[in-house]
Amino acid sequence: MNAWGESFKDWGSSWDFRTPAPPTPTVEAEGPIPSGGIPAKDWRPFEERDPYRFSQQVRQIIEEVAVSQVQHIELDEHQRFEQLTRELEAQEIEFEARHLQLLNQIREELIGQEIKDLLLKKDNEEAMLLILISAYLT
Repeated sequence: MNAWGESFKDWGSSWDFRTPAPPTPTVEAEGPIPSGGIPAKDWRPFEERDPYRFSQQVRQIIEEVAVSQVQHIELDEHQRFEQLTRELEAQEIEFEARHLQLLNQIREELIGQEIKDLLLKKDNEEAMLLILISAYLT
């Protein structure tokens, strides 16, 4: 008998640290979470989330403007801004600063992809040239 008496015997094996605890049940969140967090079924890594949360129409307009601006790379910052505001006003959408942020992000991605494609094409041409030289020498 110890200072606590016989009370530990009634608790059974709950104080036995050698056996693992039973798994906690998982519950799918339905609707909004009281804490304001993201429901488990809607959770995606941060890189995949849309921080701007634009409608599909706004996103499409911005993407079209970005593609147009990549094709006309000589436009300066002010001309790019004016083009975006004209396109949004044509659809009766009020300009927000985050529209310009998304436009710049999409432009950078498109330009980066174009540079990557050009470098890949150059590497392929160099590889073909090396194959032709080696075939000629053998």
